[in-house]
Amino acid sequence: MTTKPVLGILLGDGGGVGPEIIAKLAADRFFDEYCHPVFIGDRRILNRAFETVGKSAEIKEIDSLDGV
Repeated sequence: MTTKPVLGILLGDGGGVGPEIIAKLAADRFFDEYCHPVFIGDRRILNRAFETVGKSAEIKEIDSLDGV
């Protein structure tokens, strides 16, 4: 059994397109095949990005990478 790598993904500039691109990829479950994504940034910016693109995804907040 191969374990998928944990990949830290920075949201980037809240005023740019990065958060919206990440939101689209997460909603379309793009990351599921390749890695276990950990989004790094302000949750409010990610929520706004999901609203902007009109999609959603289940995102779990964590305080530590233990057990990820």
